[in-house]
Amino acid sequence: FVHFPNNERETKQVKQDFYNIAKFPMAIGALDCTHVKIRSPGGDNAEMYRNRKNFFSINVQTICDAKLKIQDIVARWPGSSHDSTIFNNSTIRGKLKGAKCRIVYW
Repeated sequence: FVHFPNNERETKQVKQDFYNIAKFPMAIGALDCTHVKIRSPGGDNAEMYRNRKNFFSINVQTICDAKLKIQDIVARWPGSSHDSTIFNNSTIRGKLKGAKCRIVYW
């Protein structure tokens, strides 16, 4: 099932996998957002779901490990939401900040 590494053994394995594949030291996940196309939800807030490419969508944030196994997913934001808004309001950001992890943006 979907879960972020939550113990030292899992974290160490994910870091090793990223290093073996891409020579990324200390990486514990790869994060990005993508737009999942939907029909107009209608109603007063429908335009919130229209994204910058002019179609209706939900902006979905996903984190995967080096083997492309999904570790975390957030699928509740309308298409007009910026990726940084989704991340800044995500539970995973709080967990990473609490663990004093260094977050690197590329």
